Amino acid sequence: MTTEYTTHMSNRDIPLVYIKNNNARKVLTVENYCKWYSLYLVLPDGEVTEVSATSDAYEAAYNQAGGTTYDHVFYPTFVLKLAEQLDAYLDPQSFEVIVGRYRTEVLEDYITE
Repeated sequence: MTTEYTTHMSNRDIPLVYIKNNNARKVLTVENYCKWYSLYLVLPDGEVTEVSATSDAYEAAYNQAGGTTYDHVFYPTFVLKLAEQLDAYLDPQSFEVIVGRYRTEVLEDYITE
């Protein structure tokens, strides 16, 4: 039996960190890229939309989290709040990448070994 996977692309033609599953909800995700300029929603029908930085949901999440990004890295708390505001499923692989990049690029000066 062969499993078919669908890779979704951003408006910059970069693959998103999300492989379609049977989830009937919209999915919040990021590009599989080293810097992020936007967050994306993959809708149940497969359509990909960029989350507008001027939307009410974006503004509400910004206010709840106290910010959005640090040099093209999204704050993990902001992404969680945005998913709530959009009533979207946050792709777990995307969130893991967001947290990892935040730890590496934002917290690296504060982490001691």
